[in-house]
Amino acid sequence: MLPLRIEELQGIESFYKTKEIRLELKETCERASEKELTEDEINSIRQRITYAENVLKILKNFKHKKYTSLDYFHYDLLGVFLDILADGEEEAANDTNNIITLYLKFISGYLFDAINTKEIDNPKKHIKYLKNEFVFQLERIVRYYKNYLEDFLNTIDVSNKT
Repeated sequence: MLPLRIEELQGIESFYKTKEIRLELKETCERASEKELTEDEINSIRQRITYAENVLKILKNFKHKKYTSLDYFHYDLLGVFLDILADGEEEAANDTNNIITLYLKFISGYLFDAINTKEIDNPKKHIKYLKNEFVFQLERIVRYYKNYLEDFLNTIDVSNKT
């Protein structure tokens, strides 16, 4: 049977305590929370920026290499993948490597299919196009991420903390 008066409700006492509980929870969270990044968190972001800069250097070196054979290009391209992804065993590389890995999953099939095409009249032109497109896109992705992190550090005014 449904209660007709408030006094007949069982457990109503806990309803009145919810406001107290909510206030206690809020106070506990505020005591345990930080309003600013810790020095470790700021250093972690700086390490991520440094790692992104290293990836950009690897891509720049690859971009300026000249290839006469699709086989050499293919071999070096795999080396670039390994250089970028194997270099990042530290925590600072996780985000960047996850982004790069996702991008490589999307494009690797197309890229290697284009490399393995047998009916290529001008391999040097083909290599130049593939290399430029690959490097351009990956540089854009890494630069965007790096700039985002730098902008974030600038907005929190890290200069006051160091």
